[in-house]
Amino acid sequence: MKTGLSHDDIKEQINDLQFNLPEEIYELYGWHNGNIDQLVFENFNFLPLKTALAAYYESLGEISYRNIVEAYFFEKSFPVFQLWSDSSVLLCVICDASNDYPIRMIDISCKDYSFLYRNLTDLILHVAEWYESAQYYDDAQTTFQLDSKYLIQI
Repeated sequence: MKTGLSHDDIKEQINDLQFNLPEEIYELYGWHNGNIDQLVFENFNFLPLKTALAAYYESLGEISYRNIVEAYFFEKSFPVFQLWSDSSVLLCVICDASNDYPIRMIDISCKDYSFLYRNLTDLILHVAEWYESAQYYDDAQTTFQLDSKYLIQI
């Protein structure tokens, strides 16, 4: 596992972003600078900050700005997690200070931009309770209850 980053290290690395990251992101990267050796967050890799920045700029570059909808969904979406089996599926924090920094799944290949969590805290609490249930792998009722508790219902 990678050790955490200081607040100043994070600030220096994200200096070129055109938006501010929520304090939760500083806390997360202060804890660890990513984790792609193990799946701590269900089926998602926790991207090291430099990798997250590269994924943001790469994805932003791939989006056709002729399609204003895709540009809108990604320009302030900072990737923090990447599906371990498909690098085009990201969990991103929406960095718009007018909201609670929700977490959105962005699947560029399928054009799926679903909101999943109200914020990063809800995502982490969901995963923690999922693991603590000790039945996460074989209990549909527990999974349903946890999903109902934390996932945004649209």
